[in-house]
Amino acid sequence: MRMTPKLIPRLLEVIALGLTSGLGKREPGRFCGEAAVCYVLDLPHGDNPECVHPLIRDCIIRLNDWDWSDNAVRAAGLKRLLVAQLGSDEIAVRPWVEYVWTAFLPRVLAPALKDLGTALIAIPGCEEAGGKIKKAAKRAAAVTSFAEVPGVLNIIASAARAARAARAALDARAALDALDALDALDARAALDARAARAARAALAALDALDARAALDARAARAALDALDALDALDALDALDALDALDARAARLLERRDAMLRDIAEIYVEACVAVKTQGSKWLSLVA
Repeated sequence: MRMTPKLIPRLLEVIALGLTSGLGKREPGRFCGEAAVCYVLDLPHGDNPECVHPLIRDCIIRLNDWDWSDNAVRAAGLKRLLVAQLGSDEIAVRPWVEYVWTAFLPRVLAPALKDLGTALIAIPGCEEAGGKIKKAAKRAAAVTSFAEVPGVLNIIASAARAARAARAALDARAALDALDALDALDARAALDARAARAARAALAALDALDARAALDARAARAALDALDALDALDALDALDALDALDARAARLLERRDAMLRDIAEIYVEACVAVKTQGSKWLSLVA
C-alpha cells in the first residue's frame, strides 16, 4: 500500500500525538516518525516504509532520534518532512544529498562552529584553536555550491586538529591546577581546574566531527552517503558542551530544537527540489 493524499490527514493526526526517539511500540504517540508512516499505511510495525528512499529514511531516523526537548516538539518539527519524504523511493538521491550538504554547512554548521569558536577564544590557552574554528565557520557560511563542500570540510578538519592540540595543553594545565588547589587549598585554583575541564568538554565535541570533516573531494563526491551528511550533526554536540560555560540550559534547549527544525526544513527543501510525490502534498500540512 502506498500513501495517497487522502491518507495525509490521518498521518498528521497520528504524528500530532507525539513521536518518540527510537522505534517504540505500535501505538500512536509511542512510536517514531517512520513507524507512524508504516502505521497509517497498515504495514507491519517498523521504520522502513517502502515509499521512502533508504538513504533519506536513514537521515530522517537519525534526525528523529536526536535529543529533542520532548516528543511533542519532535512531532511538530518533523511533520512536514514526514510528508515530503513520501515517494522518494522513485527519485535519484544524489541531487538530494548535494542540496542537503550545500544548505547544511552555511545554515546550521557555520553558526554552531562560530559559537564554539567564540567560547573557546575566551578561555586562556584556547585562543588559537577558537580562532581557527571561527575561520572555518566563516568559510562554511560562504558555501553556495556542492563543489565547495570538500574544501570547507578539510578546513574544518584542520580546525579540529588545532582543537585537539589545545585540549592536550589543557589536560596538562588542569592537572597542575588541581594539584595546586589541593596543596594550597586554594578555591580559586579549583575553579580554574573546573574551567579547564569545561573547556576540554567543548573541545571533545569536535572529535566526533573530525572524522567526517576529513572527507576529501573524491570521497565527498563518490560516497554521497546521506548518513555522512547527517553525521555532521555531531558538531551540534558542541552546544551541549557550552552548557558547562552557560547556566541558561533552557535557552540552549530551545536553540537546539530550532536548529533541528532548520535541518528538517533543509530536508523538506531538498525533497521539493527533487520533486518527491510527498512534496506536492505539503499544502495539506497546517
